[in-house]
Amino acid sequence: MMSKTGIIASILSITLAVSLSATTAMAKPIEISFSNMFPPSHIHGQLGQEYCDEIENRTDGRVKMTYYPVPKVLPCILAI
Repeated sequence: MMSKTGIIASILSITLAVSLSATTAMAKPIEISFSNMFPPSHIHGQLGQEYCDEIENRTDGRVKMTYYPVPKVLPCILAI
């Protein structure tokens, strides 16, 4: 049989775990912008998008990645 201290400790642990999980579930996602120097048609441009998608998948949506290939950020670089 558990002592009063053990029962109270168990109740406090469960309460803390439930409150922390509720707080985490309600948190806004972290938003990150990502860019590289390759156009979307280049393999590294495609890998940049896949990288962003993988980050979102592995963090279960807690991190949102927005990918900007070079033409979106610096359209003048394509003219060089």
